[in-house]
Amino acid sequence: MLYICHAMNFQTLQKVEDSDFYLGLAFRTAKERAEAMRLLKARSKEAKSKKLEMLKLAAVRKSLHDRLTAILKAFPSVDSLPPLYNELIKISLDYGDLKQSLGALNWAVGQIDRIHGQHATQLKQAVHISQMNAVRKAFYGRVSSIMKQISGPLKYLEHSRRVMKAFPNIKTSLFTVALVGYPNVGKSSLLQALTTAKPEVKDYPFTTKNINLGYMNMPEIRVQLVDVPGTFDRSFEEMNNIEKQSMLVLKHASHALVFVYDGSETCGYALSEQKALHARVTRLFKGTIITVQTKCDLPGKSIKAMQVSVKSKEGLKQLKDEIVGLAHKHEAQSKYKDYKHGDNPVK
Repeated sequence: MLYICHAMNFQTLQKVEDSDFYLGLAFRTAKERAEAMRLLKARSKEAKSKKLEMLKLAAVRKSLHDRLTAILKAFPSVDSLPPLYNELIKISLDYGDLKQSLGALNWAVGQIDRIHGQHATQLKQAVHISQMNAVRKAFYGRVSSIMKQISGPLKYLEHSRRVMKAFPNIKTSLFTVALVGYPNVGKSSLLQALTTAKPEVKDYPFTTKNINLGYMNMPEIRVQLVDVPGTFDRSFEEMNNIEKQSMLVLKHASHALVFVYDGSETCGYALSEQKALHARVTRLFKGTIITVQTKCDLPGKSIKAMQVSVKSKEGLKQLKDEIVGLAHKHEAQSKYKDYKHGDNPVK
């Protein structure tokens, strides 16, 4: 079955270099193009020089135009992003500075194209070789000035790229289940057991430093599982970056949750603390919550929850079946809504 997934893979954003890098590259390209055409035949030295200088101007314009345009195309339009990524960008970056930086590059592209046209016209009208050299030098000087003016925006876009590269690569169109609970209760082990993911799993708290993803690939449906860190015990403004990401995943991307208890309390958190977190999560999330108690092969307190052991595999099939059942139910409801609104998915 073909799965169509909408994901924002910010990890593929290429490094944004400084203005000197792009200028140097453009000038080197122009020089190399001119050197390759030195054997060009022309009716006079002046005619040959004019062709070579025209070639240099065109090479510089094209190099800068293509590089800057590639940056503009690579960065997403924030307003058109899914809500998850829209909010991630706005809490992680200065949205105004980001828009201004992209606008500055767009301005530079237009200016470079404009002055290239002006200097190309001047070059066509030049008669003497000295005039041609002067036109090319003037063009290089104006282009350099334009690029210097966008030094700050280029630096901010590189900073933005680094920040966005750390965003989780969540496919917002897939049925998504978040795994929630205190550190070291067994969320990462559960993710590994249910999916093909290979998260870092160690026997000490705070192993999950980032949001981990995995996928349950069934014959007719695909489910995305997200292991989210965080205890959600403080205001959004007081949370660190990973905690904020987790909160936004719950808010914008999760269709259901699996709350994970550790009855053995080997995670370092008493059952009373885990119940308090469960209550906080229940207040935050109004969708379906599956309650699971992991490490049921270890001695400890038992609660009213699905009993699961990654080690003995007890309860894993039951949990998987329940998640898949929720995914099928969600898919059926989505198709009904599409049909009801006249958007028949079957053409």
